[in-house]
Amino acid sequence: MVLAASLPYVVNYAATPEGFHYTWIMPPYHQDSLAYMAWSEQATRGSILFKLKYTALPHAPFLFHPLFLVSGWLKALLSWDPGIIHWIMKGLGIVLFWLVYFRYTDYLKLNPFQQVAATVLVGTSSGFGWLYYGFLGYGVGGNPLHLPPDLWMPETNTFWSLLWNPLFAYSLTVLLLSAYLLDRGTEEADGRSMWLGGLAAGFLTLIHPYHVPLIFTLAAGLAFFRLRGRASAMLARYYGVALPFVAVVFLISKLHPLASQHSISGEMASPPLWSEALGFGLPLVLFLAGVAAGRGDFVKKYLLPVTWIVLALIFSQLPFWFQRKFIFGAHVPLGILAGVAFGIFVAKVAGPWRKPAIAAALLLAAPLTLSTQVFHLALQREIVGSNYEGAYYISDDLRAAMKYLRADSGADDLVFAAESTSTLVPAYSGNTVLWGHWAMSVDWQERRAWKERAFGTGPTEEAARELAKTGVRYVLVDDAFRGSFGDPRPGFFSQYGKVFEKGEVAIYRQEKSRPRLALEGSVEDAEKDGSTRS
Repeated sequence: MVLAASLPYVVNYAATPEGFHYTWIMPPYHQDSLAYMAWSEQATRGSILFKLKYTALPHAPFLFHPLFLVSGWLKALLSWDPGIIHWIMKGLGIVLFWLVYFRYTDYLKLNPFQQVAATVLVGTSSGFGWLYYGFLGYGVGGNPLHLPPDLWMPETNTFWSLLWNPLFAYSLTVLLLSAYLLDRGTEEADGRSMWLGGLAAGFLTLIHPYHVPLIFTLAAGLAFFRLRGRASAMLARYYGVALPFVAVVFLISKLHPLASQHSISGEMASPPLWSEALGFGLPLVLFLAGVAAGRGDFVKKYLLPVTWIVLALIFSQLPFWFQRKFIFGAHVPLGILAGVAFGIFVAKVAGPWRKPAIAAALLLAAPLTLSTQVFHLALQREIVGSNYEGAYYISDDLRAAMKYLRADSGADDLVFAAESTSTLVPAYSGNTVLWGHWAMSVDWQERRAWKERAFGTGPTEEAARELAKTGVRYVLVDDAFRGSFGDPRPGFFSQYGKVFEKGEVAIYRQEKSRPRLALEGSVEDAEKDGSTRS
């Protein structure tokens, strides 16, 4: 699996066009991948807490993320490309995931056939999205939420989660570890497992907190069902370790103005249940067949995986702004129980038709389990090959400009660039930009209005004065900038002078930087208590 989830990166690297540099990221969410690299860059420069680099609103560091902190330390130690560091970290995360997975399936006492079937179904977790797309195309009414999520959400697919980004690999690992310890702790009244399960849930809060409401509900339900009068004592262990982590993250998300604004602007709606069902595909069919055949015994024997699946579907429809995140990870218990059900049905086949029947079932299942992965690998290669929004291959000229900024400027110096280029700047030079990430650019709407007002006639002297007012120290001009604003006009240079030029890329600098000013109606405008100021 490590090889399968690493090889596409090598293929993309080998296909790098002459004069370009591969960023070592994969679709679908390149903005997120680059934002994670921007956090690692801050750690490389010595920060323990991180800022949002995709907004110019001044604020002190407030985010703590151990995964990208370690990634940044490795980058500082090895001086390697940040994308390669994340690729290596992702590979280690894949190994850890499968170690936890096999430990859990051993605990569930799967027989060898069920173990193999479950591992294949968990590893592929293919849905029926490719069939839906083949017949109906874009979807009902052109609504992307109606597309089965296995076509566009790594959260519903183990292989895609492990392929895409280190954050998902480690989140999936810690989520499964917490569930495994919770299963063992409530089944055996094992206090040590409850302590460790709570610690895993706390660590999960630090790296990917969206799953905490589900895992906490799962803990309470299992404890009271299995332990009765002893439930409170066991839950005190579990929650006692996890709650301090949860409390810190919750308070930051509510009280810090940028964090709360990020929540508002980063809404993640779920597909409808019928679409989610199509996205889970064959594993869901086998799971439901197993529940129908085994009835109460199947549910009782595999209570935690069954409850996890049901809660994930329910929570994904509740009014949380991050509701679709609850689907993440449900494909693991679903694949495990699908493998168990498949093993049960195979065991019932006897006589001379046993081997032909099993062979026919495997031949039928093979395209259903591999189709989604083949679909995605082909689509992702096409997206990377087209260099969508310039995120996957950076020209040597632009990379040289990033190196110049990293060496010449400070991390808090504000760089103005086209929106697509702005996604790259914090990751490669470490600077702050005005925009570039769909959720971390918390004042994006105000900035868009300001851009139309200031640059309606192009990069003129008036536009340069507007830039200077916002505290912009550097202006990075590349093809994306010219496509959005045009070439800087002569009057522009009265405020900004050229300090770098290579090929089609140039950098202009304001010699005397000015204080950054909040835009009218911006987040900072509403917060006058100084909590966002550095």
